[in-house]
Amino acid sequence: MVEKVSVQNLRVGMFVAELDRPWLDTPFLLQGFLMESDGEIETLRQHCKHVVVDYLRSAGDFQRSNPIWQPEKRVG
Repeated sequence: MVEKVSVQNLRVGMFVAELDRPWLDTPFLLQGFLMESDGEIETLRQHCKHVVVDYLRSAGDFQRSNPIWQPEKRVG
């Protein structure tokens, strides 16, 4: 489950999957990463206005299960 989030609402534990600009225009080397410190959040705020957070890949209180996915039921 992904959601567009203002960088002002970012918190440690959220997994940033996409930026509102090319990754190469930022100091972040990886495309997609877990927010691990307030310093990372502050750096991201200097470069972006919003990001896409993937809650399935987030940690702690921000990790959410996919309510749409259901395991297959086997017949027989």
